[in-house]
Amino acid sequence: PLRLTAFDLLLVSAEAVAELRPKQLEGIVRWVRAGGRACVVATEPVPQPLREAWLRLLTGDPQSAAMTLDADGRTRAVAADVTRLRIETGCGRVLCLLETADVDERRWQADVQW
Repeated sequence: PLRLTAFDLLLVSAEAVAELRPKQLEGIVRWVRAGGRACVVATEPVPQPLREAWLRLLTGDPQSAAMTLDADGRTRAVAADVTRLRIETGCGRVLCLLETADVDERRWQADVQW
């Protein structure tokens, strides 16, 4: 996680998730909880070895978790019709996108600055 302290925001693309090793994702989880910010594009299934850490990254407060994984490992919002969610976890924040974002859209810019 110390190597990540130079970054203001870490973008984890859907393709990058498949390339992560469990220890790398654990490091990202620790970094975010310590105050880091991440934007994750959750449009592809999460590999089985990463699912537990992935849920820790996205749940913040497990009692009021707004995200879950389906049987295929796809990230799903608990509430209907949600395509992006801002999650506070520990001292950090995660923006979870369930569909690709239009980077020219004003909402995207507000989300990234959050």
